[in-house]
Amino acid sequence: MQYTRNTNLLLRLTLAAGIENKLSDRFTMHLEPSLSIPLKGVGDGSEKLYSSELDLGVKYFPFDLK
Repeated sequence: MQYTRNTNLLLRLTLAAGIENKLSDRFTMHLEPSLSIPLKGVGDGSEKLYSSELDLGVKYFPFDLK
C-alpha cells in the first residue's frame, strides 16, 4: 500500500459557545464547551475524527480598568 500524504488544511469546523461570570472586582471565571466536526476524512482511510473540548478558566485583573 502506498501512503498518499493527506496534507489538506482547514478541514474541520469548530463550534464553541461560552459563558463568563464575575466572581469579584478582580476575578472572572469562564466555561466554554466546543465541538470539532470534520469536513473531510483524515489519512488514507478517510477517517472522520470528531472531538470535543471543555475549557474552564479564571481571569485575574491586577489593575483597575475603570
